[in-house]
Amino acid sequence: MIVQKVTTGFVIQRLRINEKGCEWVSQEFVAGDDVTWERIKDNEVEVLSDYDDCIPTHVLEEYSNEYLEYHMKQPCEMTKVEVVSLPCYGIKLKFNTETGVSTLISSDLGNDAIESMILAHAAAGVDIQSPAYIEGIETAADALDNYLDDIE
Repeated sequence: MIVQKVTTGFVIQRLRINEKGCEWVSQEFVAGDDVTWERIKDNEVEVLSDYDDCIPTHVLEEYSNEYLEYHMKQPCEMTKVEVVSLPCYGIKLKFNTETGVSTLISSDLGNDAIESMILAHAAAGVDIQSPAYIEGIETAADALDNYLDDIE
């Protein structure tokens, strides 16, 4: 039998802002008083009215005052991310600096297909910062705009 204690609370995240920019410096979880106990059996979750309903007395006596830390990874422990900005359509990609993989893109293109293509090319190792590639993005976006204007 698995019993889980679900604690409601909130997260405090600290951001250092100075003339050089911004940097996340720490975060912590602060537990509230709202606690729900749940029993998991055969992939079904049953919400219990109290932990007395699910924990044998001998276990309860031994562990009732036990407390596990609410440890959160601190920013210095997390994977670092590099932001690459392209000089057209406000395109920004976030890369995992350990793997070199980009999984997030934002832009003013308003077109998921072109953004997906850029992500796929970046993942395949294409130099998305080269002048020829930037020109290709601009050409594709212009052609798509012209096509959409023609069908309206």
